[in-house]
Amino acid sequence: MAESTVFTWLCERLDAESDLTLIEARGTVRLCLKSAGLVPADLTPDQAAAIATQLLPQELKARGVPDSGAFCERLAGQARLLTDERSAPAPDEVFGSLVRAR
Repeated sequence: MAESTVFTWLCERLDAESDLTLIEARGTVRLCLKSAGLVPADLTPDQAAAIATQLLPQELKARGVPDSGAFCERLAGQARLLTDERSAPAPDEVFGSLVRAR
């Protein structure tokens, strides 16, 4: 399954700005996505920002990353500036539009 550019970006930021290796970063982000019911192929900038503020700080703290809260807030701010390059809407966006149409 292909991964979104946002997923790749988030993992690469974790690799570059923490003591995690790229493999550890990818696994950590995948655990967060699984907890949120998301998949790497459909990750949007807004979802990445939410993951960074809601789930990632605890995961990074458990892995010994210092000051994970501030680090994740910075990641969330950067994620919100990314462009959504997916070719199709995420499942939650489709479901949301169906609920609003009722």
